[in-house]
Amino acid sequence: FIINSNISNFINLTSLKISKSLVNIINVDSIVNLEKLVELNLSYNNIKILPEDFGNLINLTKLDLSHNKISILPDNFTNLI
Repeated sequence: FIINSNISNFINLTSLKISKSLVNIINVDSIVNLEKLVELNLSYNNIKILPEDFGNLINLTKLDLSHNKISILPDNFTNLI
């Protein structure tokens, strides 16, 4: 399952839960454009790589990427701290 760019149309979205959905790819234009996103739960999927722009989600206060297959984080991931 791929999270595609259609989700980026919900620009006022503040919370998103896509857990246990067999997600393995996050399209770079999908979640990273959701600037108002505060909570994101992508747990229990098959994600291996996060888009490089993932660190641009600077309003995130709650992020759950547990139980995925991520082995390396994007360089700008520290922007989330």
